[in-house]
Amino acid sequence: MKRRTSVSQSLPSCSYFSPLFGEIPFVTITPQEIIHAETHIILPCYSLPNCASFQLWCSIFPLLSNISNISELNRLYSFTSPASLSLLQSLPPIESSHFFRDTIPIIASLAAIHPKLFPTPLILPTAPNSMLRLNRLQVASLFALSFLGLFRLPIKFQDAKQFPRCLSIVDKVSATKLRCYMAYFSTIGIAIINKDPILQEQITYQRVYGESPQWSNLSLPVSVNVTLVDGLIEKENRNVLKAVFSSKAVGGNVLEDGCSQEEIMFIKCPECMVALLIAPVLSANESFRIYNILQYSEVTGYATEISFKGNVASLQLKHDFVIFDALICVDKKLQYTQYGIDRELNKVFSAIKKIDDDCDIMQPFATGKWGCGSMLGDSRLKFIIQLLASSLTGREMRYHPLNDIQHQNEITAFLQAIKNKKPTIQELYTYTLALSSTNPSSLLTRITQL
Repeated sequence: MKRRTSVSQSLPSCSYFSPLFGEIPFVTITPQEIIHAETHIILPCYSLPNCASFQLWCSIFPLLSNISNISELNRLYSFTSPASLSLLQSLPPIESSHFFRDTIPIIASLAAIHPKLFPTPLILPTAPNSMLRLNRLQVASLFALSFLGLFRLPIKFQDAKQFPRCLSIVDKVSATKLRCYMAYFSTIGIAIINKDPILQEQITYQRVYGESPQWSNLSLPVSVNVTLVDGLIEKENRNVLKAVFSSKAVGGNVLEDGCSQEEIMFIKCPECMVALLIAPVLSANESFRIYNILQYSEVTGYATEISFKGNVASLQLKHDFVIFDALICVDKKLQYTQYGIDRELNKVFSAIKKIDDDCDIMQPFATGKWGCGSMLGDSRLKFIIQLLASSLTGREMRYHPLNDIQHQNEITAFLQAIKNKKPTIQELYTYTLALSSTNPSSLLTRITQL
C-alpha cells in the first residue's frame, strides 16, 4: 500500500518541539488509494480534496507550541469547534496550572506525532464481525486529536457531540470527567517517558452482528450455568466479558452531561472513546466489543454525585467489554410484545454469540439489570431474555442483581425450577411470550406452570 509523505510547502520549517518525542515536523500525507469517511478513519494529516480536518490541521499545528492559558486554547478551538471553556475556568488554580503545564503538552505531542503512528490508512470494521486493532499509543493519539476538536463525528452527532463542547459544561459530573481524562493523559505521558512496553499492547475494537434465531424452534435445553454475583460488573475478574449497558449511540452522553454505567466506564477507561469514531450507532442486531482496555481512574458515586477518586496505581486493571443497547420503554407495554421480546433476544445474542477469532475465548458473560434504569425495562423479563440467549450460545452468565434482595431471591427460585423441569429454549420462549402478554409481574414466579 503506497503513500507519499511530504513536508507542507506552506509551512516548510514548522515544527513542534515535544517534551515527549523531541522535534516533530509538520507532515502531510497523500494516500494513493481511494479512502472515504464511510470506510476509513480520515486522519487530519491526510491531504485530500475538500478535507475539512486537513485544513484545520494546517491551521492549528503552529499553535500547538503556544497553549499555556485559556486564551491560547480558545484561539486553537476557534478553528476546530468553537466552544466556551467555562469548565476550565472553574477549576481550582492548582488544577488549572496542572492542566496547561502538564496535560496540554502531552495532548499536543500525541496529536503532532499522529502521521508517524499510522503508516497505513485505518480501515473501519464495517463488515460483519470485523475488527480494528490499535496499540495503546495509537489510541492515545486518536483521543488527543479528538480532544483538540480535529475529528468530526458522523453527521447524526454533529448537533451536540463534538468533543470540546463538553468543556463548556460547569458541574460536578463534567469536572469529574475532565479529571479522569487528565489522569489518562498523565499516565500515558509517563509511560512514553519510561518507554513502557504496555504502549505497544493491542486493543481490539469489534462490531458484532448477530443473526435472528428462530427462538420458537430451538430444542436446546435452557442452561442453569448462572452465578449470582455481588458488587459491580466492572469489579469482576480479568477473564470475563463485561456488559456495558449502552444507548443506541455508543458512548451515550459521555461528551455531554450523562453519567450512567456506560458513561462512567468510558471515563474510567478512555480508550473506549475511540469507539465513537468506529461504531457511532448500533443497528438492531449489532453490538460492539472492546478487548484489553485499561482502567486509568477510579471514581466514587453515581450520576450527579460522582467524584474523581484518583489514578489507578497499577496498569494491571484490564477489561473486555461488550456494549449493547436496550429498548427504551417509555411505553412499558412495548417490551412485552413479541416484537419487543424478539428484538431484545436478538440484541443479547449478538452481544454474546461465539465468534471464531483469537479474541473470543468464550469467557463468562458478566451482566445485570440491562435496560432497567433509564430505559425503564422490566428486570424479570430482561433476566429471562439474557438466560435464553446464554443458553443458545453456551456462554456462562454471571448475573449482578446489585443488592436487590427480592430480585435475587426470585431468580434463585426460578433457576431451581428450571433445573427441576428442564425446559427447552422453545418452551421457555413460548412461556415468556404468553405470560408477558397477561401477567408479566409473575414471570419469575409461575415457572411451575411450564
